[in-house]
Amino acid sequence: MSLSRQLYTKPYITADCWITQETLSTKYLDGKNEDVKREIASLSKIMTCFTVIQEINRRKRSFEEVIKISSKAANIEGTSANLQSGDEVKIWDLLHGLMLPSGNDAAIALAEFIGTMIDKNTEPIACFVERMNLNAKVLKLNDTFFNNPHGMSTSVNISTARNVAILASFAVKINIFRQIVGTKKYSCRIYNPNGVRKVEWVNTNSMLEKGFKGIKTGITPAAGPCLCFFIEKKKKSMIGVLLNSKTMDLRWREASKLWKYSSNYLL
Repeated sequence: MSLSRQLYTKPYITADCWITQETLSTKYLDGKNEDVKREIASLSKIMTCFTVIQEINRRKRSFEEVIKISSKAANIEGTSANLQSGDEVKIWDLLHGLMLPSGNDAAIALAEFIGTMIDKNTEPIACFVERMNLNAKVLKLNDTFFNNPHGMSTSVNISTARNVAILASFAVKINIFRQIVGTKKYSCRIYNPNGVRKVEWVNTNSMLEKGFKGIKTGITPAAGPCLCFFIEKKKKSMIGVLLNSKTMDLRWREASKLWKYSSNYLL
């Protein structure tokens, strides 16, 4: 440990588990309870987005392909992109509906479509979740297991701060992923048998435009307020994860504290 780090007081962080790591090398910087397994709420959508992009690219399909929204997707509870049954939405648009307003409806719609693409003879959402878990295995995220593509506590998604950070490091190397999570607002037109409407989705990450390049927020009663963030300034780059911060607003301050601490003393 360097003398400067010994002399510097580590910031107090309320999150039960947290980690910081250098983005590209995934070099561990600092953390607390980073290997404790917890529910990760909508941080699950990092893997959902990663898996969709991977499958579209692998099969040489187009992000311009249109998905018809099922009643199951439209009627799911929780955070929403306000999709309606019968809507026809491009995959590219749905990925923004997934990652900006954290649409559980977008998560189900994408899982249904990609699951069918992978295996027409299997229940599509189960097939998609199986691919999420296969990706976790390939990336050596040994403490991670997904039961659904959205992160609601109806069936539990488990991971650790370290595993989420490693996943995020892989994901931000994909230009499409990086572009989506760094978008502050996104507008598109949605076609429905009842007419056409324009929607605008706003990113739940309020730290964008402050050096933070985004990734994902999350909250459920069991998981508490969570945040996975990516920041790049002055040739320094870091991924951070906070699981169960004391309050929603504290996540932003704690992310900033960890960046200041890490960029000054650890990176």
